[in-house]
Amino acid sequence: MINLKKILFENISHKQTILKNTFWLGAAEFLSKGMYLLVFIWLANHFGPRVYGQWNFALSFVSFFAVFVEFGFKIFTIQEIARNKEKSSELLNNILAIKAILGFFVILFSYIISRFLTGDEDVLRLILLLSAYIVIDNLAVFVQAIFRAYEKMELEAFSRILQSFLLFLLCAFFIFGGGSIVIISYAFIFSSFAGFMVSFLILNYLFPVFSAKISVRTWKSLFLKVWPFLFSGIFYMLYYETSSIMLGLFSTMENVGYFNAAYNLFIAVFVIPEIITMSFFPKLSFSYSENKKDFKRQFDFFKKTMFVTGLLVTVFLFAASGLVMKIYSDKYSESISILKVLSLIIIFKFLSHAYTWFLVSADEQKKNFKIQGVAALLNIMLSFIFIIKFGVMGAAYATVVTELFLLSAYFAFYRLKLYKINLALN
Repeated sequence: MINLKKILFENISHKQTILKNTFWLGAAEFLSKGMYLLVFIWLANHFGPRVYGQWNFALSFVSFFAVFVEFGFKIFTIQEIARNKEKSSELLNNILAIKAILGFFVILFSYIISRFLTGDEDVLRLILLLSAYIVIDNLAVFVQAIFRAYEKMELEAFSRILQSFLLFLLCAFFIFGGGSIVIISYAFIFSSFAGFMVSFLILNYLFPVFSAKISVRTWKSLFLKVWPFLFSGIFYMLYYETSSIMLGLFSTMENVGYFNAAYNLFIAVFVIPEIITMSFFPKLSFSYSENKKDFKRQFDFFKKTMFVTGLLVTVFLFAASGLVMKIYSDKYSESISILKVLSLIIIFKFLSHAYTWFLVSADEQKKNFKIQGVAALLNIMLSFIFIIKFGVMGAAYATVVTELFLLSAYFAFYRLKLYKINLALN
């Protein structure tokens, strides 16, 4: 007789643990990100392209500064704790203290810089509130991710789903109450704070790792270890947020709204590789340091899974772009062609995602930094040229060209690293 409780809540074997973690991360990703997507679609239809464009411009702007709170600590901490649980207390206490300080300066500097970019008071208020949301949400995401190092993804799933459900309820309350888009920001702040507190309390109850003990002396060594993650994150956010910011600066807020109506759906499908990656990453990271042959075997399966799922999603989203965009009002008809263009590169993005995490698992973060740095600069340049020449479609064209470059670069570094691993094994 199958004991479903043991299968879903205990780590029994290697394969069962991967399946269990995949199930819970899948539930968390689909339900939490699905809830966020519903909220964004609701905001788009309720407020219209211009106000929705203001919202996305502000969110994209503050999201760039979020990397200075993240600083690469999440991936680094998962790796370190997965390899040595005894480091948990020292790492978590010091990193949370660092994040709190960085968060204060992120809110301050993002608001100061925004004053030089726009005089729109609504956008400025959105930037101030959303910067607070980004900082608090980053703390929540960091604490939730620690459950992965202990391979207790069911606990991460619970806290993330609870946070997203609360966000949906608060947004519904404010929208039905006639709240403005600025008021909606408070729903994001309150729900992220609740997600942080719930995750913090659960983690500390089951794995007592938090205390008031911090050591400023360890901060320097931490920064030296995570700086490649930081710069990789900066380039990552530059790449993903450039289009919205460029459209806001050199086009119209309506075009920001049109682009993001399609782009949010495009991004939503990447819940699939994220689920697969988060399930495999602790095992990949461990096997690289312990058993290179097992590492190669696991990555080959990981890569094939990415290719097949990426191909299926590409075909579906391209063929059904018009149908998918029906979830928006007729005001967003211009977004259909944008989604069609973006859908063509999904399979390439899935494969790039696989090669990215191959390099991360193999302690090659600096190579990720170089690739993403060049890609970010390329995307900024192409977005500037294409948006001026083609308008909102230019943002989509710039994304396509940049993704093709990313896949080529990641594949080249992957082959080089694989060659070195094979030499070491032989």
